[in-house]
Amino acid sequence: MNTLKKAVFYISLLLLLFTFSGCIDYTGMVKLPDLEGMSQAEISAVLDELELTYGFRIEPRVYHSEEEFDKFIKYGNNLRAGKYVYPDEYIPIYTTALPLTVNRLDEVTLEIDVTGLSFVNDGIGEVTLIHPTDGDTAQFRDKITGESLYVRFLGVDTPEVFSQKEPWGSAASAFTASALNNAKTIVLESEGNRRDTYDRYLAWVWLDGKLHNLDLVQQAYSNAKVARSSKYFDIFNEVEALVAKTGRRVFGELDPTFNYN
Repeated sequence: MNTLKKAVFYISLLLLLFTFSGCIDYTGMVKLPDLEGMSQAEISAVLDELELTYGFRIEPRVYHSEEEFDKFIKYGNNLRAGKYVYPDEYIPIYTTALPLTVNRLDEVTLEIDVTGLSFVNDGIGEVTLIHPTDGDTAQFRDKITGESLYVRFLGVDTPEVFSQKEPWGSAASAFTASALNNAKTIVLESEGNRRDTYDRYLAWVWLDGKLHNLDLVQQAYSNAKVARSSKYFDIFNEVEALVAKTGRRVFGELDPTFNYN
């Protein structure tokens, strides 16, 4: 008898739930679409058409191929495809990181003939590489004076690779080492203070006419660390804002070579 009563109770409860669910008023609400496999651009096109309020978030993870970039992962706030929301309800959209496509190196140029000029004496001049140190420091030799120069790159701060190892430190170091070793001409340009607190020279580093400091930000190996008074302040911060949205490297991506434990 007790078993029969329990069965009747649960059946009645289920019928009641179905009745109430059928009475939900979805007026003014929008059914969330299935975004599986879509890129951020495709997602925006769909959600803008539905006049929904949303924002993108990059989920930190390790990536193994370019094909993994710019893909929908999930809705945030425990939402899912098929659920109804109000148009003004904020919807977090999680995607994988985006490809690095920003390239504004051609917008900055070295507008001076450095022939016969010395970085040590004139604040700008051609040097030769002695050896790279890490992502934002290297040792050079002034072509005119022959002086050995320990140089800290202006406008950037790549992750540490020696005393306190940080994610992407090794990758940033490898990137700078490759760029320096493959450059046919290296020009150092000073701006502001000539040396830092460690007595290293401070410089903008031009590799075959391209500003390597800016490229470090473009490749997501560093944030922009440029003084407001610098002639490069605007472009560095504009590039950083664009690259940060990709979620790559120092902007959120997990370093596959780093031990996080």
